[in-house]
Amino acid sequence: MERPRAADDFEVIRERLEELRRQREEVSSTDTPSDEDAEAERQRQECCEGAPPSWVPTIFLPQPTD
Repeated sequence: MERPRAADDFEVIRERLEELRRQREEVSSTDTPSDEDAEAERQRQECCEGAPPSWVPTIFLPQPTD
C-alpha cells in the first residue's frame, strides 16, 4: 500500500498558500508598526548588512582613523 506524498497534493498546497496570503494582507493592512517592530526591523537590517550583533566584541574590526 503506497501513501500519497504531501508534495503531490497541489490543490491543498495552493489553497493553503492563498489562505496565508490573505491573512498576511489583512494583518499588514490593519497593523501599524510599533516600537518593537521598528527595533526588530533595525536588527534585521543590521544583520543583512553584515553588522555584528551587539554582544560581539568588536576589537578586531577596523577602527576608523581620524
